[in-house]
Amino acid sequence: MQYDGKHVLVAGLGESGLAMALWLVRCGARVRVADTRAAPERLPQLQAGAPDAAFIGGEFTVALLDGIDLVAVSPGLSPLRDLAAITAAAQQDGIAVVGEIELFAQALTDLRTSRGYAPKVIAITGTNGKTTVTRLTGLLCEKTGLRTQVAGNISPAALDMLRAALDASAA
Repeated sequence: MQYDGKHVLVAGLGESGLAMALWLVRCGARVRVADTRAAPERLPQLQAGAPDAAFIGGEFTVALLDGIDLVAVSPGLSPLRDLAAITAAAQQDGIAVVGEIELFAQALTDLRTSRGYAPKVIAITGTNGKTTVTRLTGLLCEKTGLRTQVAGNISPAALDMLRAALDASAA
C-alpha cells in the first residue's frame, strides 16, 4: 500500500480511529494517534496492536501536524469544532485529510491491483434509516447464500472487517 514510511496522524481513538491506526500500521505507516481524552477506552488495544504508535491525549492543536504526511479523522469528531484548526492547517500545508471509508476504498483498489482481491461491496448512505437498511440488506444477502459481512458506522469498522478477511484468507 502507499502508506509505507508515511507519517500519519489519526485524530480520534474511537472505533474507526483504532481501525484506521491498526490498518495504517499494517500498511507500514508511522502512526501518531491524538484524542481529546487523556486515556480513551481503546488505548490499551492501540498499545497492544500497534506498540510503536505514538499516543497524544489532550486538545487538538496544529502542532500535531509536525512531520505529518496524511491526516486520518474519526467520523465522531466535529469538523467545525474539534478538527477545525487541524483541517484548516492541513489544507493550507497540502496535507490530505481522509476518513475510514476513504482508506477502505483505497485499500480495495490497491488489493484488486496487487492481489486480485475484489469483494463485492454495497454502500448505504443517507441521513435516516442507514442502520435498518444495512441490517436488512445484510440479512437478504445471507439468505441468498452469499458470504456477507456488515460493517461501517453500525460496527464493526470497515477496516477491521477487511483486516479480518485478509487474515482469514492468508491462513
